[in-house]
Amino acid sequence: MPQKTDGIQFQDPHLTLLVKRIMDGFVDDTTIWQNLLQSLDSDSPATIEEIAQRLQVAAQWWEQLLHATGGQLELPKCFYYLLHWRFDAEGRARLATPDEMDLQISIRQSADNTEIDITQRCCQTSHKTLGVHENPAGIYTTEYQHLISKSLNMAQRVSAQSITRSEAWTAYRSIYLPSIQYSLSSSSFTRQDLAKIQSRPIHALLSAMGFNQNMPLSVVVARWHRVVAPLYHPGRPKDSGHH
Repeated sequence: MPQKTDGIQFQDPHLTLLVKRIMDGFVDDTTIWQNLLQSLDSDSPATIEEIAQRLQVAAQWWEQLLHATGGQLELPKCFYYLLHWRFDAEGRARLATPDEMDLQISIRQSADNTEIDITQRCCQTSHKTLGVHENPAGIYTTEYQHLISKSLNMAQRVSAQSITRSEAWTAYRSIYLPSIQYSLSSSSFTRQDLAKIQSRPIHALLSAMGFNQNMPLSVVVARWHRVVAPLYHPGRPKDSGHH
């Protein structure tokens, strides 16, 4: 890949640090990166057309490499984002839509020499990657709805079952928390969003654990640690008298 593309570069304002990367891959999901800090033949900023052309060259080369090694890039499932800023009269920036850029990237399928147009997605349209719905604009409406759906499903399952307090605690710690927390490190929500996401399942789980579901969470957490933590304190003697 370095023979065909420089990939993407990021540099700090003091020009002391430079980060470069060409691709990110996980199993069969691969992302090719491309940017140009300046035009190829001048000191002027690169145009969006130049970036699209370079991205097409890199993507075509990756398709050929896969074909040469017995693999195949499933072109109808491929898509790309182009980040191009537009500014209004007040200097406020926004990302241009695909219609405003009016560009097309096409890749030739090596197996049958068929040329296929690759879909350009709007920067506000999310795609699911490694279990998280992401988009370049940083809008997490789709991921929010996904977490709401998971939470409601959890609440319905807990409410429909007759489970013990211990089983409810296990479901909370081993199933609910990992599934909800997974995407939080790469997404952004308000406190109000998070409160709504957890509202229904927390009420159902608190009830299953023997708590009043309307009890303030700060009281529930404080009570739980006061009652349960001494039983599992690794440094506490067995005959300490705590129960």
